[in-house]
Amino acid sequence: MEDVVQRVFSILLSVIIFFLLPLYIAFEKKDDISYSFALKISTNFVDNVLEKGYLTMDMYNDFVTELSTTGNVYDISMQYLAKQYNPVIQIIGKTSDSDGKNVIVSEYDYLEKKKLFENYDKNNNRQIFNYETNLIDKNNAKAQVTYKLSERKYSTEQILEFLSGDNNNFVAANLNNYSSLNVNALPTTARIYGLSNEGLLVMNKGDQFSITIKNENTTIASVLFNTLTLGANSGNDTKVYVNYGGTVKNQEYKVDLIGDVNQDGIVNIDDFTLINDYLLRTVSFTTIQKISADIDRNGMIDNTDAILISTLSYYRSE
Repeated sequence: MEDVVQRVFSILLSVIIFFLLPLYIAFEKKDDISYSFALKISTNFVDNVLEKGYLTMDMYNDFVTELSTTGNVYDISMQYLAKQYNPVIQIIGKTSDSDGKNVIVSEYDYLEKKKLFENYDKNNNRQIFNYETNLIDKNNAKAQVTYKLSERKYSTEQILEFLSGDNNNFVAANLNNYSSLNVNALPTTARIYGLSNEGLLVMNKGDQFSITIKNENTTIASVLFNTLTLGANSGNDTKVYVNYGGTVKNQEYKVDLIGDVNQDGIVNIDDFTLINDYLLRTVSFTTIQKISADIDRNGMIDNTDAILISTLSYYRSE
């Protein structure tokens, strides 16, 4: 009887050593290769977004398509952290608790008190300070406009809603508002710009964008490992996990010259011809070309843009 048990055990051990174990090692190596590819694809995608300063649905779809070539099904999570500079009015003066020093007594949202702030007599600014009952000397107090930094996080669902271009929860922003902005005067609301039903999530320098991906499917290596260990690692089937992100470095969506579709520094007949060819669907535009060609900034490229670029008030020949 013992001989039979030993033979059966020897056969099982031989199967494990000479068949299952090499098979597991081979598929484990395949998972390692999948991880390497997924890491490269993910880092390239994020780096591209950080360099451009914007994200489109086409960019996201290309990323998903590339990931599918690794043979796994992935859970993809994106996070966008937008830094928002909100204008505020600060009341600075002395209070009974400030030990004779000027301190920030209170803050108001600039848009709420804008008219009051702009219209008060600077030589007699009691009007705006009537709100400040804790001020000791209202005549020597002052009001100033400054920016207060806040951060807002956008989830994967919100980002994809931005990119869909047909949602009603966010107001499309006019890119003219961004043309003269700098790091000290950033947009105070979420940025989305619609172009022919193509959403464009616009970011600013200093914003942060990151992704996290992990495989949802159970790989063959995981199945073999659970078999060899009698399910000791069951429930932990993640073989590919990538978490990568960074800070936005550039803002390519800020075109230097509206109407300069071919990006040669001037607006001329070549740009007019390009827009007509685009309307005839004989050429395709990059995202930057679309932004530049939308001359009337209405969110679409149409005959009006072609007319505007051809008028003497806008069109300039060499």
